[in-house]
Amino acid sequence: MFDAIYSLKTFSRSIFSAVQKTDIGNAIPLSFRISNDMPEDISAEGNFRKIGRAKGQNIYSVGSMLSAYENSMLERVKGDIINKSIKENWEVRDSGEGIKKAYNSAIEMLNACNCQNNCELIAYLAAHDTHGSGPFSILLEDSKNIEEIMINKAESNITLYHSELGFCKTNMCFKNGTNLRFMLNKLINESDKEISSETPIVEAQLYDGSRVHAQIKPFAANGAVVSIRLNNENKISIKKLLNKGIDAEVLAFFWHAIEADANIMVVGAPASGKTSLLLAASSFIPAFQRVIVIEEEANELKFGSNFINAVNIQSSSNSKAVLKDQVVNALHLRPDRLIIGELRGEETKDVFSAGNLGVPFMTTLHSNIDEKSLISRLSSRPMSVEPHTISALDIAIFMKKEQSRRIIEKVSEYEWVVNNEVGIADAENRRYKVVNIIENGRLNTGILKKSKIMGRYAMINTISVKDAIEELESKAKYLDFLKENQVDETEYIRNYGV
Repeated sequence: MFDAIYSLKTFSRSIFSAVQKTDIGNAIPLSFRISNDMPEDISAEGNFRKIGRAKGQNIYSVGSMLSAYENSMLERVKGDIINKSIKENWEVRDSGEGIKKAYNSAIEMLNACNCQNNCELIAYLAAHDTHGSGPFSILLEDSKNIEEIMINKAESNITLYHSELGFCKTNMCFKNGTNLRFMLNKLINESDKEISSETPIVEAQLYDGSRVHAQIKPFAANGAVVSIRLNNENKISIKKLLNKGIDAEVLAFFWHAIEADANIMVVGAPASGKTSLLLAASSFIPAFQRVIVIEEEANELKFGSNFINAVNIQSSSNSKAVLKDQVVNALHLRPDRLIIGELRGEETKDVFSAGNLGVPFMTTLHSNIDEKSLISRLSSRPMSVEPHTISALDIAIFMKKEQSRRIIEKVSEYEWVVNNEVGIADAENRRYKVVNIIENGRLNTGILKKSKIMGRYAMINTISVKDAIEELESKAKYLDFLKENQVDETEYIRNYGV
């Protein structure tokens, strides 16, 4: 046993000595570790990635655990890349260009050293750790599949939420909190923000719209917590909703509701798909309308200017332009429709006032409540919507998250009643009716004739309710075509009826 250990140590020293004799520069350690967590049942591969399951959990691995020799080579390649970039004064427009340049330089260095073990992986990791943001930039490369990147402790394995598999454990973890903060600050540098002892809580937005929230001590008990919600417009579309199982008739009903200028709230718990549904459904907004989009800090709701006359304005809790102010300001911009990223407080009163003035709104609300509790929530502090304006609410879409799936649990229509009509009493003893027009993701066709939205759509288009229902069925068939066909979705929806 002793001889075996001694031989192993001698072998390791000889390798390290051989590495030292190369003309690679000073060694600089990697900011993170690659663990031996690897999937056994692989479901997807690509670009050093292996994704699948092992021991009952989802594993997202990037590369494999490095040997002592490979790790030594990587550290020295990393040092040489940094020295070379400083010496030659590399000028790169963005991190992607810098990573590519660093990778090519690393490959040249490794070839010069006759390295034959995992050269491409070594170069890839070194490039991301020098001119990227380490594990962050590595995972951001797969933004089409990853929805969120999460760190609960600096030294624990990074986890993520995969669009197909749900939560996954990665095989990467930062070596310490200092390395985590350094790479996080490289990532958010473009937003002119920094996390430090003076600013231990940071909310930032990346160039692609991804949102970063991070905290360190004294507010993070484990030393650090990071959440990056990735934003990619290619993820969100009517076609994707259809292929995820949302019924075409349900989407056709939303289309009718938007064209009928209904005031719409999408309600659900965090990560239940509220913003995704709101953004996808915006494809039904008539192209000629002027839409004012209001968000707080981050810009997640993006619309193509060739489709909608859209204006995006932002609010900030640390300025004079808080969300309430921006809602009021938006009314001076002659909007045909307001879209508010999320309602939280007293700005809700102004949004409902706009709805009563004839400016329809679409918005989201973080809450895990039902159709009756929603009215109580809107009437109570801090929203405090006045009794005479709360009747502006037309429909509420309730989202639900089941494992890795987001589903439309139900859609409720609200109608406020008068005189002695039977209805539910709210806190002000006003009465209203709730009709669940969609339940368990399916349209209740049996009550469409009594639907408030169908009646309003029929009135606007000077047709009968029966014709309005037939039009909905026609739209559903039209949308079904998107499932299996490659077409420009925006143009396809716009050309309906042409």
